[in-house]
Amino acid sequence: STTIMNTSLSFFFLLIMAHYYPPSHPLILSTTTSRTTIRVCMDKDCRLDGSDDALAILSQLAPKSAEVTTCGCLGPCGGGPNVEVKDEMGKRIK
Repeated sequence: STTIMNTSLSFFFLLIMAHYYPPSHPLILSTTTSRTTIRVCMDKDCRLDGSDDALAILSQLAPKSAEVTTCGCLGPCGGGPNVEVKDEMGKRIK
């Protein structure tokens, strides 16, 4: 059935990801978590813009069901601190 096929494909995808990426890689974290993930960029520009404070505040305010982590560059450097929020399925929340 379609559900079994989708589950098999998802499992196959995760096996491939696990083979090529370490467990701490953002792609692995975002595809294997079953809860909301909040990622805070800790690269140089974002640190200068206050990402350390943003991380501390988000860690305190985020619900216990959410995971607050650090990451590398998320894109618009100099416009930070940059934060990315993904839902339980790994889809970026805007």
